[in-house]
Amino acid sequence: MRRWIIALSVLIAGETAGVARTQLAPPRTVTAHSVSALRASEQATRAAKAEIAGDPEDALKWAAAAIEANPNDPWGYYDRADALAELKRTDEAVSSFREAERRFAVEHEPWGKSIAIYGEAHALSEVGRCAEARSSYERYASYVEKADERSADLARRYSEECVGRSSIR
Repeated sequence: MRRWIIALSVLIAGETAGVARTQLAPPRTVTAHSVSALRASEQATRAAKAEIAGDPEDALKWAAAAIEANPNDPWGYYDRADALAELKRTDEAVSSFREAERRFAVEHEPWGKSIAIYGEAHALSEVGRCAEARSSYERYASYVEKADERSADLARRYSEECVGRSSIR
């Protein structure tokens, strides 16, 4: 019986100490920045889902909301660019891909930066603007080749395979 009481006492004391530690822990500070970052992330996710569902107009709406919530977050710009490219609004798409690229921190988000560069190249290629696409594909290839030689080679192949506007029907 005594062992049971000791075990129960240890359990209760441990739980009470855990509650006390929890109560004494510094409160998490919720800032306007953290709220806007969360909101921007949720809206960028909705934009991406709309893109996947084949609704670039809805994606544009959510991307705009993400940018408004946090203008420094690159994903809203990337999602906007992707939707604009789908709508063949190429100049706007290229501008937005460049905005996304500029906002991706090289040391922390190299993949994001690389897909923004690639997105620009692909958008230009899709509408037959091959000279510009080749330049962007080469910029992408140069950026990734040390880390991913196969992707760099593939981008250079896509660059060579670009078909100009006069060939597009």
